[in-house]
Parts: sequence; structure tokens; C-alpha cells
Amino acid sequence: MMGNLFDASKEKSICSVQTKTINPGSIEKFSKGLIESMLVRSIEDLRNL
Repeated sequence: MMGNLFDASKEKSICSVQTKTINPGSIEKFSKGLIESMLVRSIEDLRNL
């Protein structure tokens, strides 16, 4: 799975993340956890700009 965060006003990539391929027991639970982790990390990275 891959995710990208862009600054639309500057047309610039801010953050890009990629995960390893796995076979989770619950895709819904996995997806929610992944999105939460990506958002937390993105916020932390943006605060450090």
C-alpha cells in the first residue's frame, strides 16, 4: 500500500509512505490502523518542517 500527501497550492509532494505486502486477518482493522498511523506521522513531520 502506498500513500502520498501533496501541498496543492505549491503542487509539491510533502510526504510519501509505503508498506510491505501482508495478508491481514481483517482488512477493515488493518486499513483503519494504517490510516491512523499515516496521519499521526504526517502531522509529526509537518510540525518539524
